[in-house]
Amino acid sequence: MKALVCQSLESGALSWQTVTDPDFDKGELLIAVKASSINFADTLLVRGHYQIRLTPPFVPGMEVAGEVIAVGADVSGFASGDRVAAVLPEFGGFAEQVAVSANSVFKLPENLPLEVAACIPSVVATAYYGLVHRAALVAGETVLVLGASGGVGMASISLAKKFGAKVIAAVSGDEKGFTATQLGADHVINYSQGELKQTVKDITNGAGVNIIVDPVGGELTQQALRAIAWDGRHLVVGFAAGDIPEIATNILLLKSATMMGVNFGGFSSKFDGPAKQICDHVVALLAGDHSLWPLISRRLPMSTFGSDLSSSPQSRPGKIVLSL
Repeated sequence: MKALVCQSLESGALSWQTVTDPDFDKGELLIAVKASSINFADTLLVRGHYQIRLTPPFVPGMEVAGEVIAVGADVSGFASGDRVAAVLPEFGGFAEQVAVSANSVFKLPENLPLEVAACIPSVVATAYYGLVHRAALVAGETVLVLGASGGVGMASISLAKKFGAKVIAAVSGDEKGFTATQLGADHVINYSQGELKQTVKDITNGAGVNIIVDPVGGELTQQALRAIAWDGRHLVVGFAAGDIPEIATNILLLKSATMMGVNFGGFSSKFDGPAKQICDHVVALLAGDHSLWPLISRRLPMSTFGSDLSSSPQSRPGKIVLSL
């Protein structure tokens, strides 16, 4: 088969080349990949900056959607031809085929496009896991979403509104703010034009926000945490800004607040059963409400994509999906 292979952490470039067919055992499904989305983790991985470090040559790609080719002897509930999506904790999704544990695979209804399903685990399921399972979002609460034009940010806006929350979206530019508004954000803050903390305080009449969705890190984490409400929950999703902040824990004490990690990929690798249930529930949500579908900004053929992921331009908000 063929796959996009990273040959060097120095260049980060990918090349479409012939590789060994995936090993396939009795507890796995063999899937013909039709779509795989590019995630920030992939851009870090190919430069050796991700928390998991792979030795080249390797194939990035942490989630796929496609059709079942073969079913392992110990697997039940799946058949050849089933439309499915899968989480790949060990990557390998930028390829024509993947072999993956059946516990990491979930079925798809006919009315859910494969390119949408390919964005579920790292984006929509991560947002759902954070808001519902970690933060226990309650209707009427206020959610501050940092990096609101990114994949997890946009999914967090849509889901938080779906569950009855008030949403404040924080972005770095006006075009990104327009996207957040289109997704239903009640307020948009362009943090390049003023202090985030004070603006959040003004919007909430000094009360602060109940939940912070934070895929950004850096100085924004510090400002957002200082605008948290009593008993608030700060969800640490990632560090897109590049800096891991040092936290003044006295703020957590003074507000009786909680800061918690949201690592759906790690959760999936350790607790694949509960993670699969989350994905199944998210699939049902998306199948019934198209407004929750992740925004896809570009669709590119996987076989002709050979650039450096870490420098691939993202000119507008939304996910990039590679297709076969």
